[in-house]
Amino acid sequence: MGGIRSAIVGCGNIAGLLDGMPHIRAAYRVATHAAAYKAHPAFELAGACDPSQDARDGFGRLWKGVPLYSDTAGMLAAVRPDMVSIATPVSCREEVFKAIVAVGGIRLVLCEKPLAATAQAAERCVRLCAGAGIPLVVNYLRRFDVGHARARDVLVNGGLGEVRSASLVYSDGVRNTATHLLDFATWCFGAPVVARATAQRESLPGVSVLDGQVAYVSGVVATLSGVGGPGVRVATCDVYGTRGRIVIDREGFRLRRYRLAPHERVAGRLQLEHKPEELPATIGEAMLGVMEACARTLEQGVQAPCTGEDGVAVLRVVEAMERSLNSDGAWVPCGGPGDGDVSLPLGLACDDATQEHGTE
Repeated sequence: MGGIRSAIVGCGNIAGLLDGMPHIRAAYRVATHAAAYKAHPAFELAGACDPSQDARDGFGRLWKGVPLYSDTAGMLAAVRPDMVSIATPVSCREEVFKAIVAVGGIRLVLCEKPLAATAQAAERCVRLCAGAGIPLVVNYLRRFDVGHARARDVLVNGGLGEVRSASLVYSDGVRNTATHLLDFATWCFGAPVVARATAQRESLPGVSVLDGQVAYVSGVVATLSGVGGPGVRVATCDVYGTRGRIVIDREGFRLRRYRLAPHERVAGRLQLEHKPEELPATIGEAMLGVMEACARTLEQGVQAPCTGEDGVAVLRVVEAMERSLNSDGAWVPCGGPGDGDVSLPLGLACDDATQEHGTE
């Protein structure tokens, strides 16, 4: 049992229930916050809360011995944790942040993605934590995964040469699965500058599926495509450069790097090698990487790979695309202070009407 007392707000799937599902356990060594706290030697899981009795009962059957509470404030006052995971629906995130700040003594917050329902709400959550001196970590899992970090190193260190094409393909909504890919792209290509929507796909009620493009400060323009029907899960990143290609598919469980090799039919020409280098497929253990990053923040003051500001940036991209959809596909700034003055990459231009909405 570790010395860092932790607690979870929410008793649903990502909080702890997924680790009780056989098909999830077959793919993930650790899938949930509860399992990660239990597996990492630095932490003690001291409590969890949820207003739903059914949720608490399900959590309690799987994670026996963990004290359970019906409300956030009551749990925080009783448990007095060092660290809190927020694994609630996005609609109540801001209220949870307020409760965390009000109780005092909490040293770190780990929040599930997306950070909040809107970019403005996410910014308020970041300000609450900053005002209380509490580091905020957002659980975009790919930033904590060894294999995805290797792929990023190849990209940012010029291993693919100049990036000429970046394709992000997703299912389950632009505010759900797509945010994982958009955050990974930001991690690799730098701050998003402008975005636009090129199409809206048919989707389930309450789920927005958009196609579009995002231009990054590095000059890379990524294409975002929503695919699949109900029940289909897709999350793929495919990047071509002048010196090779990286493909990340199977929802992050397969990562391949293709280098250039002599062309098999044309003398003096090159082609992508047929047998790629397989990068570490470790996404099933990435929750342990999240815990390790949080422990370093608490014990050494090291900033985690994904902060509250990173969580806000993703929502700004999504909302820029949503505004673009209502502006005939115009390029829309991705928000943030001073965004209207930024030099746009690749000669992209925003019209005056769009520029006015560059900040939230």
